[in-house]
Amino acid sequence: MKIIRILDHIFALRPMLQIPVWTIMILGYYGFSESASIVLLLALVIGTGLASGVFLINQIYDIESDRINQKIHFLPKGLVKISTAWMMAISLYLMSLILAFCLSVKVGFLAIVIALLGIFYSAPPIALKNRAYAAAFINAFGHGSLIFVLGYCAAGGGMLQGFYMSLPYFFAVGAVYIGTTLPDIEGDKKTGKITFGVIYGEKKSNIIMLLCYIISLIAGLIVRDVPFLVASLVVSPFYIWLALTGKIKTTILAVKLSIVSLSFVAAYFYPVYIVFLVVLILIMRAYYRRRFCFTYPSLK
Repeated sequence: MKIIRILDHIFALRPMLQIPVWTIMILGYYGFSESASIVLLLALVIGTGLASGVFLINQIYDIESDRINQKIHFLPKGLVKISTAWMMAISLYLMSLILAFCLSVKVGFLAIVIALLGIFYSAPPIALKNRAYAAAFINAFGHGSLIFVLGYCAAGGGMLQGFYMSLPYFFAVGAVYIGTTLPDIEGDKKTGKITFGVIYGEKKSNIIMLLCYIISLIAGLIVRDVPFLVASLVVSPFYIWLALTGKIKTTILAVKLSIVSLSFVAAYFYPVYIVFLVVLILIMRAYYRRRFCFTYPSLK
C-alpha cells in the first residue's frame, strides 16, 4: 500500500529517538523563557530536521550492524533505498540550516555544528561512532548540550550561559548512551564497532552509567535545574538497581524511564506536548504491529 511506503520513510527518521531531542530542546527553551511561542515550534522543527539527518546518515553507515542486531529494518530490508536516505538527509539538513539562520546567527551556528558532528560521527574516515570514548562524548555533547543550547538560544539566551545550564543533560545523555550500547555488544563486535559495551562488558558499563547519572545530579544541583532534578530523582531507584544487578533488561528499563520521566516534566510546562507524544506512540505501535508484527515502542 502507498500509505505504508510513505510511513516507512517517515518512521525511518526514528521518531522515538527524536523524543529526547524534543524534550531536551523544550527544557532548554524553558530554561530561558517560560512562555511558549511560534519560536519554540520553529526551534523544534529545526531540531527535528537536524536529528533526522543525523539518524539517516547513521543508518546508512550502520547497515551491517543493524542487520546483525536485527534492530532497524528500513535500510537493511530495502524498505528505504540508500540513495533516498541520502536525499532525505541532505534535504533535511539544508532546510534546518536555512530556518536556523532565519531564527538567529547563534542558532544557525549551532545547527552547523550539529550537522557536522552528525557526519563526523558516522561517515568514514573519521567515523567517531567506532571509537568508544569519542562516541560517548559526541552523543553527550550533541544530544545533551548542543540541543539544549539550541533551545536556550532560540528563546533569546546567551550561548555560554546555555552551555553552563546544559551540564546536567550532558552527563545524563552520556549515561543513557552507554546503556544503549549494551544490547548490541555481539553485533558491534562482529562489525568492528568499539563501544563501551564492547570494551567494558555489561557490569562495568552499568557502573560507569551510574557514575554519569550521579554526576548529572550533582550538575543539576549546581545549576539549580529543578525540573531536571525532579525527573532524575524519580528514576534513581532503577539506576541503583541496574548497578546491583548488571542485567541488560534493567539497563534498558532505566534508559527508557529516564526519557519518559524527563518528557513528563517538559509536558508539565507545555501540556500539549504529552498529547502529541501519546498520539505519536499510538500511531507507531499500530505501524510496527502492521509492518513488522511486533510491539514497539514498549518499556520491555
